[in-house]
Amino acid sequence: MEKTNCFLLSISLLVNCFMVCLSSSITNLTTDQFSLLAFKTLITYDPQHVLASNWSSTTSVCNWIGVSCGLTHVRVTALNVSHFGLQGTIAPHLGNLSFLVSLDIRDNNFNGNIPKELARLHRLKEIHLQNNKLTSAIPSTIFNISSLRRIDFTNNSLSGRLPIDMCNNLPKLEGLYLSRNRLHGQISSTLYKCRELQYLSLSFNGFDGNIPREIGKLTMLKELYIGNNNLKGVIPLEMGNLPHLEILSFQSGSLTGPIPSFIFNISSLKSIDFTNNSLSGSLPVDMCIHLPKLEGLYLSWNRLHGQIPSNLYKCRELQYLSLSFNGLDGSIPRDIGKVTMLKELYLGNNNLEGVIPFEMGNLLRLEILSFQNGTLTGPIPSFIFNISSLKSIDFTNNSLSGSLPVDICIHLPKLKGLYLSRNRLHGQIPSSLYKCRELQYLSLSFNGLNGSIPRDIGKVTMLKELYLGNNNLEGVIPLEMGNLTRLEILGFQNGTLTGPIPSFIFNISSLKSIGFTNNSLSGSLPIDMCIHLPKLEGLYLSRNQLHGQIPSHLNKCRKLQYLSLSFNDFNGSIPREIGNFTMLNELYLGMNNLEGSIPSSIFNTSSLRIIDFSNNRLFGRLPFDICNHLPKLGRLNLSWNQLEGHIPSNLYKCKELQDLSLSDNGFNGSIPREIGNLTILKELYLGRNNLKGVIPSEIGNL
Repeated sequence: MEKTNCFLLSISLLVNCFMVCLSSSITNLTTDQFSLLAFKTLITYDPQHVLASNWSSTTSVCNWIGVSCGLTHVRVTALNVSHFGLQGTIAPHLGNLSFLVSLDIRDNNFNGNIPKELARLHRLKEIHLQNNKLTSAIPSTIFNISSLRRIDFTNNSLSGRLPIDMCNNLPKLEGLYLSRNRLHGQISSTLYKCRELQYLSLSFNGFDGNIPREIGKLTMLKELYIGNNNLKGVIPLEMGNLPHLEILSFQSGSLTGPIPSFIFNISSLKSIDFTNNSLSGSLPVDMCIHLPKLEGLYLSWNRLHGQIPSNLYKCRELQYLSLSFNGLDGSIPRDIGKVTMLKELYLGNNNLEGVIPFEMGNLLRLEILSFQNGTLTGPIPSFIFNISSLKSIDFTNNSLSGSLPVDICIHLPKLKGLYLSRNRLHGQIPSSLYKCRELQYLSLSFNGLNGSIPRDIGKVTMLKELYLGNNNLEGVIPLEMGNLTRLEILGFQNGTLTGPIPSFIFNISSLKSIGFTNNSLSGSLPIDMCIHLPKLEGLYLSRNQLHGQIPSHLNKCRKLQYLSLSFNDFNGSIPREIGNFTMLNELYLGMNNLEGSIPSSIFNTSSLRIIDFSNNRLFGRLPFDICNHLPKLGRLNLSWNQLEGHIPSNLYKCKELQDLSLSDNGFNGSIPREIGNLTILKELYLGRNNLKGVIPSEIGNL
């Protein structure tokens, strides 16, 4: 009997304990559900209707999309609503999810601040708030969650300073990502107390001061990004103590002094990026001896000098080498041909000279080859055009000579950009260019190329930008160019092209710029030339032999910003429709045979910066309120016409006017005193008119 009573008592205790535990579990899970429903109520936009249709009090919170629960305590342990496109603010109620281990709301449009209540999540290991629109300071209490291993607030608008003692309570933190915010102040010297830190990203903020020396105590660090801040000073020697460092990125700062040699002794490094600083000195001769894993070396836009080390080939994994915009001199080392893994090579804008070494033909993985703005001489070796992996070749502004191979494109199936402008190349443009089927950018201007434009260029159907100007090209514009339906920029200035401009040019709807300045093109412009040019921003046809009237439908090129038709033989009147442009910046109609009055609508085009109608036969008076709507006008040239009447006194309202030329007309009356208010005027021409009276004393204010 006693045993039976004892057994029944035990059962009763177990049942009661189970009921209490079950009651506690239900209560706590209800708390989690309430917290998430509160989070849902602050969502103002749910484009995929995920929360609206799935998060319901009629179903278990553990079955909601984006919610995970633990098996032991049946509590919410993870919330992941990333990439849902949600808008709203973060509910402070999330701080009640006391078993939460992972919070991930990245890639949404959350705004407002980060709730300080999140600091109550004492089990939290990962918090991902990146790629939102969060503002204000980061609550300092966030850095008191000792369980945190990863904090990612990248790409928000968070402001303020980081706490000095931010790492005092983060013994497990492995990743801290705060890039692309508006943080400022100095980088805390106590970062070293985050002893497990492997990934530190603070770039694209407003941090200032020096790089703290204590950063050298973060001996577990693998990736360090602190570029694009206002950091200055030298690279601290203590950084040589980071034996596990793989990525070192300090671009776009104000770092000075030489690059410490110890940097090149950190054998774990895969990427070194000091782009756009003020680093000086030369590169060590043996810089690659201890960098067996280096894949990227980015040192462009500094003040480095000396020769390029010949032993670069010992960086056997090097794929990206950028040394442009420095003061490096000497020749391109032949041993660069041994860096056989190289994909991208930037050596331009230095003082390099000599020829392109033949050994570079061994770079069979090379995709981008950029040597612009140097003093390279000799012909372009034919092997360059045999590297089939190449996507871009840029030798702009050197002294390269010779002609281009007839079969230049046979082995370049991936080439997208060929930039050879401003050299001393001669001969004809190869007709086989069309075999570069991926070619989008072709720049051959400012050379000595002759002959005609090859018809087969019309087969380069991927072409977006074409620059052939400033050569000795002659003949007509081939009709086949009408097939270039992706063309955006067409530049043929300063040649000897003849014949009319083919009408198909004006049917290429992708065109943004048409440049035939200074050729011998003739004929008239089509009346409907702008019907198919909705994207055109620049039309440059000056210094040709064009005639006829200026089409009145020009205003249908609604995005036109630059219109240059001067030094031709256009006649008739200036179309009043030109005054309908809303984006026009520069208008050149000088040196033609235009007559009639100037349409008053032109002086209502508030975007205009330059108006040049000089050397025509325009007559009539200028509007008295000529400058009421020209706040940006910097140059007004109406000289050598037949204009009359008084010079408008309100010219002073063109506050930005620097060049005013009204000479050789029939203006009468006196010089308006108000011209003296044009305080930034540099050039003033009023001669050979019928002006009388005294020179206003106000002119002395100029």
